[in-house]
Amino acid sequence: MASLIPRDFLSFPRLRLPLLWDELREDLEEMRVGMMVVPRGMSIYEDDKNVFVEATVAGVDPKDVEVTFDKDNRTLWIRAEVKKEEGEEKRKYYHRQVRTYSYQVMLPSSVDTSKDPDVSYRNGLLVAKFAKSPAMQPKKIPVKIAG
Repeated sequence: MASLIPRDFLSFPRLRLPLLWDELREDLEEMRVGMMVVPRGMSIYEDDKNVFVEATVAGVDPKDVEVTFDKDNRTLWIRAEVKKEEGEEKRKYYHRQVRTYSYQVMLPSSVDTSKDPDVSYRNGLLVAKFAKSPAMQPKKIPVKIAG
């Protein structure tokens, strides 16, 4: 049985709009949590007393990571870049991947902005730990027995 689609048509090169597609893909890969927009490579979670922000900064020396917290806007910025190695200028690269990371996220209103976060780095993962506001922490209410 003959095919209705010519063979040459099936091997036709696909059209690509790389710049537009890359921007669209980045927008689609962001995960929306309530009113927060969480970039890919970042996680935000909480327990009873703290809010945690984890960000991937693989291959970056901890000295080359910059963390900024704007208390007024509850905004956290994380910037990191792999610095050039000694003698790297003499190498002839056919392709070189430059690793830079830039995250910006607005934190939930439960964060206590009067305290600075504790920030740690281990194995390419940066963790910022924010204390919750005492007013936002859950309060146990005793149940009275009617009788």
